Amino acid sequence: MIMKTFKKTNVCVLFILSAVISVCSVQAQSYDLKIPDTVRIEKNKGQKEVSGTGIFMTVPNGLPKRKPMRWSSNDGKSYISVVSFYDQPISNPMGWTMDIIKKDRPKYWKKFKLGNYDAIIIHTRESTLTNRIFLLFGDSKFWAQVKAGYRMNEKELKTEIRNAILSIYADKALIKKRGEEFDAGKWQ
Repeated sequence: MIMKTFKKTNVCVLFILSAVISVCSVQAQSYDLKIPDTVRIEKNKGQKEVSGTGIFMTVPNGLPKRKPMRWSSNDGKSYISVVSFYDQPISNPMGWTMDIIKKDRPKYWKKFKLGNYDAIIIHTRESTLTNRIFLLFGDSKFWAQVKAGYRMNEKELKTEIRNAILSIYADKALIKKRGEEFDAGKWQ
């Protein structure tokens, strides 16, 4: 009798333990953006300029343009915002981003090549209900930052945001021009 109870208890414990491990594995894998080591970039007809930046990308469905440098859902919980800078290098942007990684302890991050540019992408929780994707890329002449957020239950939008980020194209001449326009007060 004691042996039967012991076996049933062990089976129950093993079942619960394997269920917990499975759930944790699925949750951990959901943060993996599966970014390749090198992403080829090119300008195409489906891309739109993120107003005021010189950065072009494919816009995810459900994120209408709301204001310069940002697309967001009607309630603002899901968004993509982009900033770019020309001839205003930040000192050691990859080191700066690594500091963010150490502080925020993201669920996923990866250094990779976005075209000819060094890039780093970070995927982390923004709150109990939303996740954030952060991309920094550039070279010695310019750098750009993309920040996106989405609700945890919006798996399709997460995929669209990932694909939008990887569709990015930087027009360096236009980035320089937009920076001059911003300095002149044309972008408020």
